[in-house]
Amino acid sequence: MHIARSHKEITSKIYVEKFILNSEIPLCKCGCNKQTTWHYGYLKYSDYLPGHNDAGFRVKQPIFTQDQIDKRNDAIRKTYDEKHEEICNKISESVTVAFQDPQKKQNLIEGQKLAWDSEERKEQASSSQKVAWSGEAGEIRREKVFTPEFGQKISIANMNRDVKKTSKAQEVFTKNLEDIFGKENVESNKWFNFETKTWCADVWIKSENVIVEFDGLYWHALDRNDNFDFNQVTNILNDLTKNSLAKEKSLNLIRVKENTNINNVKSMEDLIDIAYHVVLSGKVIKEGTFKINDIDTFELQNNKERYDELIDLHNKYWNL
Repeated sequence: MHIARSHKEITSKIYVEKFILNSEIPLCKCGCNKQTTWHYGYLKYSDYLPGHNDAGFRVKQPIFTQDQIDKRNDAIRKTYDEKHEEICNKISESVTVAFQDPQKKQNLIEGQKLAWDSEERKEQASSSQKVAWSGEAGEIRREKVFTPEFGQKISIANMNRDVKKTSKAQEVFTKNLEDIFGKENVESNKWFNFETKTWCADVWIKSENVIVEFDGLYWHALDRNDNFDFNQVTNILNDLTKNSLAKEKSLNLIRVKENTNINNVKSMEDLIDIAYHVVLSGKVIKEGTFKINDIDTFELQNNKERYDELIDLHNKYWNL
């Protein structure tokens, strides 16, 4: 308290380093011989670098009182109000510098891959996400988070980090396409960066110059007549945008439903035959794009912002 009031130029971190540790930052206890990082919650240096201990999600987090939480939030808001532009520029510069350095970029990519190799971490993260996005809190979060600008930033960040998420069903589907077109011609989770959309295609068949999307029935609202709620809206918006891009950019796009039998597919003609939506050189051969009159829009209308966004994209696609 005395330091905070009388020596504002000296932070707790600087004080501990200079007067307690004699400028010797402790090393990670895992034996990697690297310096640990400052923990702003405990006001001390951590025993381990992030990910270097084996406790993972079992680490007990500090318990703060509501008063401490309120004061911290107020301090954060005040700092962002006063230094908003400075903070944004600093973050942008840090990210830019990191990805301009090939070694730093590779380290970031490898670090992410290594972290998510843990099945326990995947399960814990999945459970946390389900809780965070459920109920009323999830609805509020969706309204604030899922904006087009945010989606574009996240997509670009994922592309730069080479983030790839593949379901078991998609892996089987991709393997079947490899058997048909040759493993060297088939790439799973291929990134494309357009000016209005950063797109991670489920499958890219290089020899045919074709994007193939493997669409789940629920999440892409393909069973919308019997099973529809607000969860599918984000994917519907994405699909509308991608289908529009395929026409505008003269792309080759094939969409296949997840429950489609592809055992008899032996060629590109066969793949087109079983698809529910096909665009070749920008021309729609099979039309399977979402139509608003297929569903009861009552639930959507309760969220006017997202409903208006959906109607706008829908009407542009169908020229209404």
